[in-house]
Amino acid sequence: MGLSSATAKPELSTSDPGGFAHIPQLDGIRGLAILLILVHHSLSSNPQTNSRVIAFFIAIRESMWVGVDLFFALSGFLITGILFDSLSGSHFLRNFYGRRAVRIFPLYYLALFAVWVIGLPIAMRWSGYQWVLIAYLDNTRLWISHAVPHPLVDLTGHLWSLALEEQFYLVWPLLVLLLRDRRRLIATALALSAVALCLRCVLVAHGAPEEITYKTLPCRLDGLLLGGALALAIRGPHRELWLRRAPAVFFTAAGILLVVAIREHGIDWQHSRFINSIGYTLTALASTALIAMTLGAGSRCARAFRRSWLRWFGRYSYGIYVWHMIVPFLVVPPLHAALSQQLHSKLLLLLASAVAGAAVSVAVSVLSYHAFEVHFLRLKRFFAYRGLRTQ
Repeated sequence: MGLSSATAKPELSTSDPGGFAHIPQLDGIRGLAILLILVHHSLSSNPQTNSRVIAFFIAIRESMWVGVDLFFALSGFLITGILFDSLSGSHFLRNFYGRRAVRIFPLYYLALFAVWVIGLPIAMRWSGYQWVLIAYLDNTRLWISHAVPHPLVDLTGHLWSLALEEQFYLVWPLLVLLLRDRRRLIATALALSAVALCLRCVLVAHGAPEEITYKTLPCRLDGLLLGGALALAIRGPHRELWLRRAPAVFFTAAGILLVVAIREHGIDWQHSRFINSIGYTLTALASTALIAMTLGAGSRCARAFRRSWLRWFGRYSYGIYVWHMIVPFLVVPPLHAALSQQLHSKLLLLLASAVAGAAVSVAVSVLSYHAFEVHFLRLKRFFAYRGLRTQ
């Protein structure tokens, strides 16, 4: 999916039978986001070290969760653009939810089935957690603060973000349909973003668990809606003005986060009160501004994110995200045991296991896309957008 541009001719997607146009550099944004997340999870290790050099790299790795926030901003940007552009078409909600269902549900439930199969030989206990996952509710108070049965936490701990996005998809299309006016939608997006910021500040001040501010939709609305506000803003008469302002917003937000990272030895949402309150708004602003920086015709940022290898990762990013913690659960332990006899350096052993786990996860993602997902994606032709408004 993607967004047509007033200043550059869009390229039609050959993999999207629905006929929607996309901007190639946004695939590069996806590629960057998934690579950040891969590094963040694949290189997970004991953070305690006496080496300043290793501590520095650990702090960088622990900060790479911001890849999730980049996904949020991009989802908000693309979804809002699609919704607004299709308001004048027929079957508004049917087409939107139909396309989301054939894109998201098949692989998600295939992954849950795979987790169930993995658990059979080890008599894995679900303790009711399966129903939470099936209903996309594991990021809510219905489950947060419960102890996720081991080893489920290692297999499904990343799926909370998909739950959050699905909950967003239930609410935001209805508001777009109700309000319809571009300026009112921008005002609503900004107002709800401010509500999310204030809510987090109140919760942090009262000692709420970090998982609440990190994972629940009301606390993370700004991550999605600031991207949505950008999509609406560039559809107005001041598109070029917004795009020119993007670098200043990006470097300001990123600069503040860098200062925080230096003072707190990384951007760690699990321990930083600043990140859990104001920090998520800064990551959302930086992510949204980065997206805007890729939209300028012929800009350096656009050229950078058009690189084929980065777009390749973006193409398979959803599958990589779904599989990247499930596959290593099977691959890494036996590989780690085998390599431990050959490698006597813990650092080399960690790197080798991480690279192998990530590589196999990517391979499984490519396979699942072409052997499984693509058959469902063809169903998008039954939910094609027609009569789209242009910018």
